[in-house]
Parts: sequence; structure tokens; C-alpha cells
Amino acid sequence: MLKPWTGKVVPSAEISSSVARAVATPSACVPDGAILLTYTNAFHTRLRTLQFARLNTSCFLARVVTVCYGPGSDDGIGAWRVPAPTVPPSNYKKGGYMELIWYKWRLMHDALRVARVVLFVDSDVVLFRNPFDALGAAELGAAAFRYQSELACDAASCAAVPRRRGDRVAGSPPEICSLNGGVLLATSESRPIVERVIAREPNFAAHWGNASYRMLLFDQDIADEEVRRGGAQSSCPLPVDRFVAFCWWAWGPKRGNRTHFDRLWPCRLATYHTNCLTTVGDKERSMQRMLQKTAHCVGGGVDRNRLGMWGPKASPAEAARAKGRGSPKRGRGTSARPRG
Repeated sequence: MLKPWTGKVVPSAEISSSVARAVATPSACVPDGAILLTYTNAFHTRLRTLQFARLNTSCFLARVVTVCYGPGSDDGIGAWRVPAPTVPPSNYKKGGYMELIWYKWRLMHDALRVARVVLFVDSDVVLFRNPFDALGAAELGAAAFRYQSELACDAASCAAVPRRRGDRVAGSPPEICSLNGGVLLATSESRPIVERVIAREPNFAAHWGNASYRMLLFDQDIADEEVRRGGAQSSCPLPVDRFVAFCWWAWGPKRGNRTHFDRLWPCRLATYHTNCLTTVGDKERSMQRMLQKTAHCVGGGVDRNRLGMWGPKASPAEAARAKGRGSPKRGRGTSARPRG
């Protein structure tokens, strides 16, 4: 029995019926029993047009379930859109952001009651092509839980992923293969993993307004510990040549793993997560530039050159902030928090 939701500003959303309808919808391009799950609010709706700019076919959108928080959040994208009554504050200091990133685990848990496979993506993730096709049946079944790695994970296979050195402490730098919560691929076999993450969910109401709120661990810190406790067959990072993150790619060797940069081919990319960029404007510009850099892939175009060593650069203000930080910062999806 899962403990009750202890949030204060993020309401519960009933998605089971929408997930069931999505799963029952025939699709020639999404595996049986699979859906894409996401959420948005009016603040991030402008990113969604870019998110689905390439993957806007009715075949794929028929399996997209979106939780829409508040007025102005329903942009009409995806066949199944679930309204939620309030808008979580985008400013992490007010607590709504922390609650929202934790609540996605409950959404995934509910979805896995019905769906066999749930691909969760944050609003600041570009979908260049069908991620299920990008993985293929063999890789899709390689582990019960797949995730975008926080940095560019070197592991050539799930079995090669290094074990954790220890549990996360607030403020500690990520390990190379640490989990990032922006892109998560869960199967029905991974429900016990998701339940363990939920079991460690903070009581937000008890911390509300206190200094201790800022010291709460992010969901992905806890999830990274839980998904890797079971070994190689339980979890594995998604391949970094197809599931790319801004943090490790665009900010150079001090903030990522440079050995992967020249391996990236534009038309092989499946997703691009604008983590570490902290404003919607920076995220939007980064997503736009990446779509431009892969424009030749539309309609079956062929790569003549690799993506290159440097990706979309941060804004001047963001670059200045990054220069003074000295260590990799965690990528938290649609956060306004510098650590995110």
C-alpha cells in the first residue's frame, strides 16, 4: 500500500482511464502496451511545440498522455490530455517544482497499472524521432528500467554500468552514470522500483516554509539509488549516442565526458534534454538550435558530418554562472533552480 500523497500545491491527477484508452488505441509505430507520458503547465507550453515538432504524426500522438496543470496548459498536442486543477509554481523556492518532479513517480506508477511500457519525458525534451524505434526490441528489453544518464555514461552495455559508490548526499556531484529524471523508460516489471522511490518521497507539508525544504533531495537522487540496487538486469542508462543531454554535451570537458562528442550523428539522435539551462527562454533557444542542426534529417536525410564537439551554447548570463560553479550541476528538466 503506497503512502498517501503529501504535497501541498500539486494536486493528484487521475490518469488510469486515459492511459487505458491510449493503450487500447491501435498504433503502427508504438509497441503494443506502450505510451509516452508527460506533464506541462502554461509556463512550459511554449516548449511543447518544439518538443513534438518532428514527431507529430497521428500514429505516435495517439499514444501520448499529458497531464495539463491549470488554464492555458492544454495545447492540443497528444490524443489524451488530463486536466489538473491548479498550476504548480515554477519558482522552486515556493516548493511546487520539487513536488512536481516527485509526483511524476506516482503518475508512472498509476500508468504502469495499465501500460506495459511507459516512457516519461519532461517538457524540455526534444523528440527527433520515435524513441521506441531508436531503441529497438532488443534494447527495449535490456532492463526493466532505462534512464537518461546525468553525464555521458561510458558503459557499452547494461552489464558494464558501474555500481554506485554510495548513497547521495545533498549537494554532492553526480557520478558518471547517475540517473537524470528528464527521460525515463519504465516497464511493468519495474513497478517495485518505482514503489521504492515513492516510499522515500519527502513529506512536503512538514517542510513547507522551513529552511529544511531547500535541503530535500531531488527525486532523481533517490531514484538513482533505488533503480541501481538490483544490478544490471534491473536498470541501465539509455544509450548516449541517441539520448543526449545539454549538460554533458554543450559545456565541455569540465562538465561532461568529451570522449563521446565526436560519436554523435545528428540523424541518429532520438531525444535532447535541455537540462542545466535554467530559464524557459534558454531552453527554447537551445531546442530551436538543435532542431536546426538536425534539419537535414527530415524526410530521410543522410548525415554527411558528425554533430560536432560543441552544441547549443548557454546564454551569456548562464555561461557566466556556469563558469563560476566549478562542478557539474544537476539537470532537472523544467526547473528554475540553478542546481537543476
